[in-house]
Amino acid sequence: MNNMADVLESEKRVALYRHLTSMQDTTSENFFERYPDLRYAETVAREVLPYYIVNNWSYTLHDFSHSVRVIMRINEIVDMLPIKPNDTELRIVYLAAWYHDLGMVLMPRSKEKETACSHGEVSEIIVRKMSKEWKIKKEHVNALCNVIKYHGREFGFEKAKKTVMIEGEVINLRRICALFCLCDILDMGRERVSRIPYELFTDERLMVKLSDIIGGHAYPYIHKAAREHWIDNFESSMTIKADRKTIVIGCGNEKQKNKKEQKVRYARECLNELGLTDVSVELVIDT
Repeated sequence: MNNMADVLESEKRVALYRHLTSMQDTTSENFFERYPDLRYAETVAREVLPYYIVNNWSYTLHDFSHSVRVIMRINEIVDMLPIKPNDTELRIVYLAAWYHDLGMVLMPRSKEKETACSHGEVSEIIVRKMSKEWKIKKEHVNALCNVIKYHGREFGFEKAKKTVMIEGEVINLRRICALFCLCDILDMGRERVSRIPYELFTDERLMVKLSDIIGGHAYPYIHKAAREHWIDNFESSMTIKADRKTIVIGCGNEKQKNKKEQKVRYARECLNELGLTDVSVELVIDT
């Protein structure tokens, strides 16, 4: 380490993976020697995901900070689990957090609604192709790609095999798919959008004026579903209550509440798969 700032940054990065049991006796200096795949995953996410923002500015953010927040959600939910994932399962879901949205980088921005249903497949293809270069253990590739592929509701965690064997160890594949789906869903709110496009999208007079100036619809490259998704996320919130028995999802109005019903149902299915049947999901209108 060159200076104290580097040390603190390294310790902060290692702290993301706090549920790996080996961290109890592993220093920040040798943690990434033990888990080179996690170091590489961070690097790939930092280098590749910014291209998503450049090429898809009209989408909600599937960026590096989204991956970090998904990992933080993973840690929160694991704290609540009656049966904790083993180290291999944790390693796989942490890797999935960095890699699951790589496919969005390749998606044409005019096809948001369609491509959002297939970016998991594209991400899976990328990871399979690059797994050796990215230091992913050969034995982990199939399970990791299942988590990535099934993270979208269009496939669903329930389609994953219940268990698989990795190096003689039973891996609860369907459970970790459910864990990852849930944590990805729960990253909602203003962190997923930028305020400036939100102000533009909700100013109807400005949109009409711009349409008159350019002789057509304002922002012709912004899919209607993308615009609605931006507004929906900006006016959303998610809170896990202190007793860890209630997840509260807030939205801006009744229309948004109705649209979120499907997402809430799927979150409940994930919780049931994880054995968290006593955890409720409440959908409320924020005031």
